[in-house]
Amino acid sequence: MEKSLIKYWLSKNNMSQKELANKLGITENTLSLKINGSLSTTTKDALKICEILHINSLEDRAKIFLNQTYQK
Repeated sequence: MEKSLIKYWLSKNNMSQKELANKLGITENTLSLKINGSLSTTTKDALKICEILHINSLEDRAKIFLNQTYQK
């Protein structure tokens, strides 16, 4: 996952990484590994993250999960 974009969306939703991890049912450490690319993210998890963070645009979803640069 694209770390800076996840941080952007966490900030936009006034949510911590710990809160997102809790909503996903995983530990904060596991989420950190996924965000940093050390652990793969399933499509199901990726879609759930987008849902939780209210990322509805397909373009924004692609930028996050295809590691493209965010330009908004």
